[in-house]
Amino acid sequence: LGGVAVAMTEADIRQTLGAPQAVVDEATACCGLLRQLEYPTLTIGLIKAEATAPGQVYSLQSRTAGVATAAGVTIGDSRQRLIAAYGPPHDTVVEGRQQRLAYAVEHDADRLTFTLEGGRITAIAYYALLN
Repeated sequence: LGGVAVAMTEADIRQTLGAPQAVVDEATACCGLLRQLEYPTLTIGLIKAEATAPGQVYSLQSRTAGVATAAGVTIGDSRQRLIAAYGPPHDTVVEGRQQRLAYAVEHDADRLTFTLEGGRITAIAYYALLN
């Protein structure tokens, strides 16, 4: 999403996108250190065993036009364009005027989700299940 791959380390991300606007660290009992890198077009979540560890991407989120998935789907695209690129969703959740279409990624617990309103994509996110 937006040039960031799940396999990238924090150093790879910084080399690709430059320095983030903000870095937020959160120590958790379940997963160690969670680091959030804030960029103008993308928010990236990393899970790190410790502060100096390279980290692993566990979440990506964007609401910015021009940030595309590997299949070329971006904010503003239609539901039809999404289905043409990814096929039928694994799961659909409707909340008021919004729909969230979820696709299983690599592991069944990992999800690529698209939020739609008025038949157009308004947000794209990737989430891996943290243990």
